[in-house]
Amino acid sequence: MAPNATRNEDYVKAVVGLAKGLRKVKSKYPLVVAVLSVVPEDHHKILLAQRCIVKENKPVYPLENQTQFVMAYYVVNYSKLRLGKFAKYYKMIYLDGDIQVLDNIDHLFIMENGYFYAVI
Repeated sequence: MAPNATRNEDYVKAVVGLAKGLRKVKSKYPLVVAVLSVVPEDHHKILLAQRCIVKENKPVYPLENQTQFVMAYYVVNYSKLRLGKFAKYYKMIYLDGDIQVLDNIDHLFIMENGYFYAVI
């Protein structure tokens, strides 16, 4: 499971809530938190204290001639597209950091390989 963390103080608190929620529902899978290089070291420590695996994610920047259309917000969101590059993991469930888990979702890991699943 991999949320993409930013330097926003509220966001790290939300990811801590997600980590606690996954433990509460007894998920057997680790919470891998993708962070951009701008995430402060103290946020890394907070996430590690919550038993998260912290992985640095490289940002996706717009083309130079497209910067008038893109704000920093979009750099964070487009960087989520790189999560598939975490080669150590052959299956992931993307959870935004501010999601609340109310029941165990481990069964999602046994869905058939070779497909992209999403909920809108």
